[in-house]
Amino acid sequence: MTPGSLGVYISMTGSGMVRGPTAGMTVRDGGLLGFYVNGGTQGVVGFYDVATSASAAGATAAVTILTSATAALGWSFLPVAFSNGLYLSNPGSLPITCALAG
Repeated sequence: MTPGSLGVYISMTGSGMVRGPTAGMTVRDGGLLGFYVNGGTQGVVGFYDVATSASAAGATAAVTILTSATAALGWSFLPVAFSNGLYLSNPGSLPITCALAG
């Protein structure tokens, strides 16, 4: 079995691109399976389908996947596809692990 064929995880402690375009690409599609809040009690998070963190600031540039949702400690199942890139809004700096498909 090829490593990464079942999923990829990305750990973050603040806002930023979870999956963005690589060199020579303008967009990066993929799938989010869910996320795990590793510490703290709870906080507010959001996920956006957008190509860059700079364009995530503009509401018209980003497609909202999840906005201002209270994320409790533990696993949150959120199976969605994104077509431009995936941005995590995490103003409370919760330690979050995002599970991406393939």
